[in-house]
Amino acid sequence: MVIQIWDLPLRLFHWLLMLSVMFSYITGKLNGLWLDWHIYSGEFIFGLIIFRILWGFWGNTYARFTNFFPTPKRLKIFIAEKWHSPGHSPIGALSVIVMLVGLLGQTVLGFFSMNDEIETSGPLNSLVSSELSEQMTNWHTSLSTTLLFFIGLHLIAIFYYIILKGEIILKPMITGEIQITGKMKLIPDKGGGIKLFSITTIIAIFTVWFLESDTLHQWLRSSELNLLKKELQDW
Repeated sequence: MVIQIWDLPLRLFHWLLMLSVMFSYITGKLNGLWLDWHIYSGEFIFGLIIFRILWGFWGNTYARFTNFFPTPKRLKIFIAEKWHSPGHSPIGALSVIVMLVGLLGQTVLGFFSMNDEIETSGPLNSLVSSELSEQMTNWHTSLSTTLLFFIGLHLIAIFYYIILKGEIILKPMITGEIQITGKMKLIPDKGGGIKLFSITTIIAIFTVWFLESDTLHQWLRSSELNLLKKELQDW
């Protein structure tokens, strides 16, 4: 029996994220005028991550974190080779979460980074000191190397399943469908739909827009916030 486990929003997220990360890496290496596109790509990736986090709570069953979060019990079952659920395995889920957290951190650092010290800087660069911006730029660069390592592991895992185990694991992320075997335990599908997809998309777009808005910058520079920062430092 064939069932669909990956809905269209999740599949779109997966491929858009892959293309965006590739584009962001290339434009970051090219420097020069390409740095503007590097920032745009980072903002797009940030929007995708926000979308995925929200979709992980109200998307369809197999997109939800509660269904695949790698708890110790699930990891134990997987290690004992007794895992028979479609969708992400506990190890695969761990990889997903590491990548989401890593990319979220990478984009946030990029927002405060000073890329060329002349014309191009992150959209929130002016809100921090030049010293802190320089430090966050260094972290941004270092984290990119770490992310490349995890991306490499992800690719190795894909080739392992394709070449050594003969499993076409990329097809489900294209069609959304998977062949169910007798041992697999199905979970009733729920959630998702065009209404929640629209709401999630609007929130993600608004979040990215808000980062660039004067409203956010004015609030972060407000006297009330500066007073709060001073009180916290004194405390």
